[in-house]
Amino acid sequence: MAETVTKLRKKQQSYKKREWTWESFVDAWQDSSSYEEVLEKMGLEDNAKERRFIGGKASYARKKGVPLKKFYRKHRFSNNHWDDLKIRAEQKNNK
Repeated sequence: MAETVTKLRKKQQSYKKREWTWESFVDAWQDSSSYEEVLEKMGLEDNAKERRFIGGKASYARKKGVPLKKFYRKHRFSNNHWDDLKIRAEQKNNK
């Protein structure tokens, strides 16, 4: 192998700067009923990265004594029939 191998540098990822204040965050959080509403009011995209961002900010604010309300997880309906699967698993275990 040649001694003069050059490695290509990876292109640096550009980050968008989020513009927000604690006051605007608390107002958006308290006036909303879901993460989606908070993101919309703060002008952020609705994706996992931004959800983690606002969730982390809410957690930090609570640790500092700010009494932010809690958002509860949405109940997601499953297509699985859990009782049938339980019976099937028990039948397989008895063999």
